[in-house]
Amino acid sequence: MEKLLDKIYKLLDSQSTENYRISVVIVGPPGSGKSTIAEEIRDKINGDYHKFLTNTTKRFKLRSDPLNIDLADSIPEITPLQLGDLTELNGICPSLVEDTDFQAVKNIQPKGDGLSTIVIGRGGLSNAIYIENPKTITNGDTLPLNTNIAQIVPMDGFHLSRACLDHFRDPKMAHLRRGSPPTFDSNNFAALCTILANSSKIVPKKTSFTGLFEKLSDTFYSDMPDVYIPSFDHAKKDPTVRGNLVSRFTRVLIFEGLYLLYDKENWKTVYSTLTDTGATIFVNLKVPETVLEDRVAQRHLKSGLVDTFEEGVYKFRQNDILNAREIANNTICSDLIDSIDHI
Repeated sequence: MEKLLDKIYKLLDSQSTENYRISVVIVGPPGSGKSTIAEEIRDKINGDYHKFLTNTTKRFKLRSDPLNIDLADSIPEITPLQLGDLTELNGICPSLVEDTDFQAVKNIQPKGDGLSTIVIGRGGLSNAIYIENPKTITNGDTLPLNTNIAQIVPMDGFHLSRACLDHFRDPKMAHLRRGSPPTFDSNNFAALCTILANSSKIVPKKTSFTGLFEKLSDTFYSDMPDVYIPSFDHAKKDPTVRGNLVSRFTRVLIFEGLYLLYDKENWKTVYSTLTDTGATIFVNLKVPETVLEDRVAQRHLKSGLVDTFEEGVYKFRQNDILNAREIANNTICSDLIDSIDHI
């Protein structure tokens, strides 16, 4: 963990004049501990930054420099027919739920004194991304002491809803294999990677400071859009709309998920999209199957998906381990990816 944090801080410092954001991508099979590692990294970075803001004698002022950027510029607008289907069919386009070739679309709506952009993939509104102009900052506003600069970007929020799975050609199998690659809105997750990569490529404002946290504190774009993405609660069994926020203050994006190095379908674009920013770290976790089985079976039991540990093991062997093996057999290989044995 210390080595990974050191690498993150070095990348953040070296790219502080080139990239508004850096990305850390943590990949691994179910039960590998990727969520725990992501949370520890987020909490450590944010904790370090809070200490800096509390202890420094400097008070950084937010400047309302115009950014004038459309993070979803390359995404086409929704057609009237698609919009009609979403409106009439509870946010789902049944004809799209299995169409991995569908390109995500955007719907731009007026909101307050600005615009809100909703980006929609084959999962419909349950997996939608919301890009919103933040509240206007006036010159002289002070950076809040509780500002967070690291945020987790979980893949789990892009589980297709159970209502979407009901529209599969084989809904019974879709529900049974939930968590497999086809049961995610990979279309919209790929769009999210493009959106956040666009924000990462923005060059920060010039600053005279040399310390890492000082440089970050003096280079916030006050009109950087906020990006809301879905979250997923395994106990509720469905995505939660706008469950996670990548705010204008986020400078470290911590992606975590099973298929972020999967060399098939839309997933294979994740690696190239993020590495193209020039500011990305990839970590691939390796864990023995016996350890995975115990962890995931316990998780299934705790979340109420099964009634006994034995049922959790059965569920793991019928689904989770198949996904883990699929990942292992179809993983992007590169010298830029750190492979770590993690138990």
